[in-house]
This record gives sequence, C-alpha cells and structure tokens, in this order.
Amino acid sequence: MKILLLLTLSIFTFASDFNGIWVGNGAAKSGDFKVSCPDVEMRFHVTDTLFILRGGHYNCEGFSAEYPYFEFQINQGVLYDGSKEVGSISDRLINIFSKEEGFNLDLVLENGELSMFEIWEDGDEYFKVIAKLKK
Repeated sequence: MKILLLLTLSIFTFASDFNGIWVGNGAAKSGDFKVSCPDVEMRFHVTDTLFILRGGHYNCEGFSAEYPYFEFQINQGVLYDGSKEVGSISDRLINIFSKEEGFNLDLVLENGELSMFEIWEDGDEYFKVIAKLKK
C-alpha cells in the first residue's frame, strides 16, 4: 500500500508540471497540404485524481479548432472517461486517444517546453497538428 501511495504521489508531483496555460505555434499537415498555425494554446490542471483540460485552441491559416473543457479521471497513471480507458499520464507524457475516431494526442514535456502532436487518421488519410508551447 505504501508503494502504491508513493507511486501515485510521484506521478501527481511530476505530472503537475503540466499545470498552466501553454502558448506557442506550429503547423498542420494533411498529404501535400501544409499550413502554419501561429496561435496554439492549451490550458491544463492536474490533481492526484483528475487531469483537467481547461480548454484551448489552434488557429491555422484558413481554419481553427477548439478544445472544450473536459475532465479525465486518473487511476495509477491511466486516464479514464467514466469507465473507458482513453489515455495515460506520466511525469513527461500525456496521451489521449480514441481508436473509434482515429484520434491521438501526445503532449510531451521536456526542458520547460511542451510538444503537442495531434493526429487524426482514417485509412490512408491523415491530418496532423504539431506545435511547440511554453508557459
């Protein structure tokens, strides 16, 4: 029990580095189509039992998208939407996915910078947004 508690506290302590408002820029790509995304923002709050996406967006040349407010439950480093496993969280990586929708989001924290990799896949077709963000 003590080891489990220590592991849980360790994950929370490190994962809390994701807390805050992250801003930056990036690019979107689909096949031969590639555009700049000069405005990318993500807002997070992490507790020992919740990963909260407080919202966010990306504005690219010709289109934009919003991230709605959403709360994921955390249990031993696994993210849940209700009883459904939808990702994982550690001190340097948050992964959120939906196999049904062909969606994957990786948030990688390294040296005070957050790298965002969002990918939508449908067969051979894909759409990806890659960005570098700072607090």
